[in-house]
Amino acid sequence: MNAPCFALRRLALAFALTAGVAFAATPVATPPEKSAATKAGAGRPAEAKVNDPFEPIRLRIDQLLKARVNPEPLPAVLPNPFTLPNATTALAIDDDLAPVAPAAPVAAPEGPEPGSDLETLTRFAATLKIGGMVALNGKTSLYINQLLYKVGDIILMEKRDPKSAVKVVRIAPGVLTLSFNEARHAIRLKN
Repeated sequence: MNAPCFALRRLALAFALTAGVAFAATPVATPPEKSAATKAGAGRPAEAKVNDPFEPIRLRIDQLLKARVNPEPLPAVLPNPFTLPNATTALAIDDDLAPVAPAAPVAAPEGPEPGSDLETLTRFAATLKIGGMVALNGKTSLYINQLLYKVGDIILMEKRDPKSAVKVVRIAPGVLTLSFNEARHAIRLKN
C-alpha cells in the first residue's frame, strides 16, 4: 500500500476512536427531582427572560400602524362637512330626511335670452383674448387673439363660416364694441 494513504487512514481511525470515547465519557444531565412543593406550583424557579433585540422595533411598528390595523370606529352621527363654521348646530339623525319647504321661485337673471344674437355675441366675447392697443397712422387698432384688428374688421366665430362674422364697431380708450347681426356688445378694457 501507499505510505501516505496508510498514514491518513490510521490518523482517521485514531480520531474516530478518541471522539467516541470522549462522547461516551460525557455525563448526561438528568433533571432534578421535583419536590411536593414544586409540583404544587408554590415555588416555581424564576424563568430566564430572553432579550429580544427587535422588541423596540416591534413596539414602534405597532405604535405607528395601530390606527391602520385597528382603526377607531366612526361616530354614529357624522357632522355635515358643508355647513359654515359659524352656523354649526347640533345635528339630528334624520336631518337629511326631513321634508323641506319648497323654495320661492327665483327670478330669472337679467341678461340676454338664451339662443339670441346678443347671448351668442356675449359668449363669444368672453372667449376673446384681448391684448394691447396700438395707434398706427392715426388709426387705433387692438390685438385680439394675437391678431391686429381695427374698426370695421371682421372676426369669425367659426373658421370659414361667414354667418358667424362679428364686426369690430368701435375701439375707444377703455372700450371695445362688437356687433353680431343686430346685437351690439361693449367690452370694458383694462387700462
